[in-house]
Amino acid sequence: MSAMSYLRAVSELVDVSGQASHNLFIDMDVDARKRINRMRFHNAEAIAREIPIMRLEISRNGRFWEVIEEHLGRANIAMCTEGTNSFRLY
Repeated sequence: MSAMSYLRAVSELVDVSGQASHNLFIDMDVDARKRINRMRFHNAEAIAREIPIMRLEISRNGRFWEVIEEHLGRANIAMCTEGTNSFRLY
C-alpha cells in the first residue's frame, strides 16, 4: 500500500467518479455537465484534504487484507472466504 500525493489523489477520485457516472451524462446539456464536473472536482478535493488516500496493489495470490490490517491496526477485517463470494468478519 502506498500513499498518494494530494494532487494525484484528487485526479484519481475525479477519474473514478467520472467512470461511475458516465452514463448519466449522455442526455445532459452542456451547462449541467459543467456544473456536475465542478462538483465532482470540489468533492474530490474535500475528500483528499481530509482523508489520506492510499493505493492498494493486489495480486491474484496476494494477501492484501494483511496489508490493510497493518495500516489500519485493526483485526476486524471483512475477508472473502476462498472460492466463494461471501465475507466474514475476523
